Amino acid sequence: MRRRDSTTDARTVRFDATRLTDAQRRELLKSLDRSAGAARERSRRVHDRFEYHEASVPLTVQHSSGAEINLSVHARSLSVGGIGFLHGGYLHPGTQVRVLLRTRQGIDKLVLGRVACCRHVARNIHEIGVQFHDKIDVADFCQPNARIVSAVSTALRPPELTGLAACMCASKADRAALSAWLSSTGMNVIETNTIGATLDRIKRLPLVVLVADGRAAPELSSSQLVGAIRSAGFGGVLLVATVDGAPAPEANGDIPRPFQLRTFMDVLASACSPERVIDDSPVISSIAADPGTAQLLKGYVEQLGLLASQIEGALASEDRERASQACQTIRSTAVGYGFAAIGEAASNALLALQGVPTVKGALRHLNLLVSLCRRATHEPRPADRAA
Repeated sequence: MRRRDSTTDARTVRFDATRLTDAQRRELLKSLDRSAGAARERSRRVHDRFEYHEASVPLTVQHSSGAEINLSVHARSLSVGGIGFLHGGYLHPGTQVRVLLRTRQGIDKLVLGRVACCRHVARNIHEIGVQFHDKIDVADFCQPNARIVSAVSTALRPPELTGLAACMCASKADRAALSAWLSSTGMNVIETNTIGATLDRIKRLPLVVLVADGRAAPELSSSQLVGAIRSAGFGGVLLVATVDGAPAPEANGDIPRPFQLRTFMDVLASACSPERVIDDSPVISSIAADPGTAQLLKGYVEQLGLLASQIEGALASEDRERASQACQTIRSTAVGYGFAAIGEAASNALLALQGVPTVKGALRHLNLLVSLCRRATHEPRPADRAA
């Protein structure tokens, strides 16, 4: 039976590109479960994965161009952090999606995420792994006795972190994987693919963790790469995947190739001691050093403080309209005052608010936005002030 997508018109037509009959779908899912050795799949999992053989799950693909494609996909597994499903085609890692899951009580829940991996299964059929932006309660969707099809050892469980992280990687697939692993810790992650863009983000954003792939800066040696990042003012946790194999003493950890989840989590957990991950650095406007902006920025910083209080009040009272209004105001004004990070956080918070039933469902995104607003300053960096 076709399910209606509560986020779109009820007449939305959804395309099932697998063209599988029910019998073929069930047989293929059973075959995949039989052939999936736990030892082989365990190294790729961040969360325990439960059997979830649900047919015709509504999913919308959001392309960077703004176009959307409405699909009907066949779920294979579900975890607190994502879903695996069959689709008759390839989806690029990093692609944004909206998934409509139905609870065991028959209530539709919209979940936002992005494609983390895609592998060919048979003919035109691929198995897609989507990482959710926010965790779900699997018990709301799976039967109480649903079996675990891929378990995660305690050693693989990600550390619980907060704040803003960055991932610099030239390869789109590697960047999607590393960002997904970072996001599983609870951090908000931004992505870059060049050293220039990374250094710009370091100067303007309150980053606490940075993962840097040396292949994104092939002109620099490992020591030069780390030196450039530290010289730009980044004092947080720095994990580096070197190209030349040389040690990088000023980094907090080295990530070996090829990238593997287990190794990455071990390095991240070892590097991210509480005293190192401190999410309290100031958010500096890109126009703070310009003559004549001090008074203008001071007034706007005060306004951001009031808007942060408005969001906190909306969280306490579950006032979605009030929270959305504050986010919209910040989104439309922050970039003009040189606070691109705050504008981006406001856009993400608005998107999250649209996909959850309660305001607290967007808590992580709203808390980050409030934190950034509280840390905004009209003061330029000391180096800029001296210049």
